[in-house]
Amino acid sequence: MSDAVIALIGVVIGGLLTGAVDFVLERRRENRRGQSAARLVHASLTDVDSFIKASLVRRAWLGDPLEALSDASWVEHRTALAEAPGFDGWYPVAGAWAWIVQLRGLVTLFDEQVADDPLENREKDFFELGLMLLGIADQALLRYAKTESYTDDSEDSDEFQQELDAIFEAASKKDKS
Repeated sequence: MSDAVIALIGVVIGGLLTGAVDFVLERRRENRRGQSAARLVHASLTDVDSFIKASLVRRAWLGDPLEALSDASWVEHRTALAEAPGFDGWYPVAGAWAWIVQLRGLVTLFDEQVADDPLENREKDFFELGLMLLGIADQALLRYAKTESYTDDSEDSDEFQQELDAIFEAASKKDKS
């Protein structure tokens, strides 16, 4: 075999190895970028979830709802999540943010009515749906981000559901009188 053939084989093998290594490294970068985005979006969803629950329990917005319901994190990181290899939680997360945007729209539309009581002229089902969407999105993000802090808070959810039922029951009694 001539030296030229051996050199050609070496170039082909070297090119294949370089391509394979570049592919693996790029895939790892995409995974890290997606996991970072998942953590950041999760943090924002947690803030929104806490804000809504506290506002419902107190029957008053805690601060500026438009600021608390900001979708800046989602807008900034949704592309990284959409492109993240292996992320199967896109639809639940996008659905949760769609609900948040809808709530922002209601707050803007009914600003005078919402300023005092987030339950005023609102449906219990709307908030239950939103909190359920937030919970599903939260689990999908945590699973993908592979965080160690995931806990099963189903008991907390049941307790909050009872509180939420009591709040809406009291609100409906107030509306009837």
